[in-house]
Amino acid sequence: MTKVSGITYLMKPNDQGINSIAFNFEATPVMITITNKFGDQTFGSGFGTMVTG
Repeated sequence: MTKVSGITYLMKPNDQGINSIAFNFEATPVMITITNKFGDQTFGSGFGTMVTG
């Protein structure tokens, strides 16, 4: 999983309007950043556990 950590992936045009996505597996919880017309949206993600906040 760390091979994708810190890399920003550009998306093809899509119905959700997502321009890019990036993952940070070095953080706890894992942080996901999605970029769309509103800018960067970053949130935490858990594996098998609920992440609040």
